[in-house]
Amino acid sequence: MMEETTQSNVDDLAVCKLGGMRPNWFCRHLDWTLVVGWYAILAVVVPLILLLGDTYWVLVAIVFYFVALAALLAWHLRCKQRSYLFILMWPLGWIPFVLLSNKKGQAEQEKLQVTLLRQKLDVAGLTYTEVDLPRMVACGEYAVHDGMAFVPSDLDTSKVGAVDRVSLK
Repeated sequence: MMEETTQSNVDDLAVCKLGGMRPNWFCRHLDWTLVVGWYAILAVVVPLILLLGDTYWVLVAIVFYFVALAALLAWHLRCKQRSYLFILMWPLGWIPFVLLSNKKGQAEQEKLQVTLLRQKLDVAGLTYTEVDLPRMVACGEYAVHDGMAFVPSDLDTSKVGAVDRVSLK
């Protein structure tokens, strides 16, 4: 027996996608982590440069700054599933990195919506084609005719007659 699709099912599917555990604060708040980390690195490096004063230690502090910043930016870009070439934007500050969209979240969200729609149609006892599921999610509704779910734009209502439209919202 299939269980009804609920918000807890959505949460359970999201947990499964993350390898069995919920993401920590840093993963849930990538942009805040980047900004706080950027300033934390500066808060360590600037006093070192001012206190040490010797040319050798100033160079070591500057190298530490660039290595730590590169590691932070690489982690941020990996979590957002973006190319590491975006690291070349570091002279512009942290703002361009915050403005980058999170591709990982979008892809997982679409897969999750297709899975939930598949469960909903199975529970309702409707037949469907796998190819149509992403299209149904994209248009935000599906049409039902003779026990089968369709993408609404695929049905010619003048030939088929009345169809039931179901919103996914």
